[in-house]
Formats: sequence, C-alpha cells, structure tokens
Amino acid sequence: MVASVKSARMSRGAEGARAMLARVDLVGKMLDEAKLVMAMLGAANLGHASLRRALLSMSNLEMADLRAASLVGADLRGANLRRAHLGDADLSQAKLGAFRAVGDERVNFQSNFERARFNRARLVGASLHGANLVGADFSGADLAGADLQKTVLDGANLTAANLQGANLAGASIEGAKGLIAKAA
Repeated sequence: MVASVKSARMSRGAEGARAMLARVDLVGKMLDEAKLVMAMLGAANLGHASLRRALLSMSNLEMADLRAASLVGADLRGANLRRAHLGDADLSQAKLGAFRAVGDERVNFQSNFERARFNRARLVGASLHGANLVGADFSGADLAGADLQKTVLDGANLTAANLQGANLAGASIEGAKGLIAKAA
C-alpha cells in the first residue's frame, strides 16, 4: 500500500528528520530546502518533485522513484539510493559523496548508488566523491565537471555520458561500459 499526501503542502525548509515516509506518494510536490536527515523514504514516489537544496543526508531512498525530480544543490551525502530511479533528474551541484562528521566521534557513511539509474540525468558539477556506483546506469547523463574521485564505478554504464572536466582520479572503473580512452 502506498501512502498518499496529494493535498499536503510542505512549507519551504520543512523539517522531517528521521521521518518514516516509506512508499509515500510525493509526485510533483515542492519540497525545496526540506530537512529530511536520516528519513526513511524507501520506495517513495518523488517523481517530478522539487527538492532543491534539500537536506537528505544519511536518508534511505532505496528503490525510490526520483524520475525528472529537481535535486539541484541537494545534500544526499551518506544516503542509500540503491536501485533508485533518477532518470532525467537534475542533480546539478548536488552533494552525493560520503558523509563525514568530525567531533566527539568520526563518522563516515559511504553513499550507496549501487544499480541506481541516472540515465539522461543532469549531474553537472555534482560531488560523488567516494560513492558506491557499482552497476549504476549513467547512459546519456551529463557529468560535466563532476567530482568522481575514489568512486567505485565497476560495471557502470557510461555510454554517451558527458564526462568533460569530470575528475575520475582514484576511481575504480573495472568492467565499466562506454568509456573511451583519449590519447593525450
């Protein structure tokens, strides 16, 4: 059963830390600057939603539908987006890498995008530093200027992806498809 909040309105910057929103239907909703740290959004439908500058760090979005969603400048560090669908989504300037906190304890949560679908997504200047992207589909995605340092792209599909200016230093690309080496 999918929960629906069709009549719900979230104010700009709404807070929902540790919110339990699994399987919720938020299609097309305005969730700009929402604070959903450690939220449970597994299998949620966020297609066409606006999550600009939203704080979703360490949230569970496994199998979430984020097709054509706007996640410009969103913070998804340490989030689990395993098998999420992000086709045609705009993740420009989003923070998608590992989440690290320094204080009394050092915490390091690796972002998990294993088998996530980023086909035709816009990730211009996005930071995916250290993320698990095993088997992810970036076919036709725009990764211009993206930080892909120390990512694991093993078995990923990068066919027709724009990697101009992207930093792949230290990235693992074993079995990745669509990479064409250019002579210097």
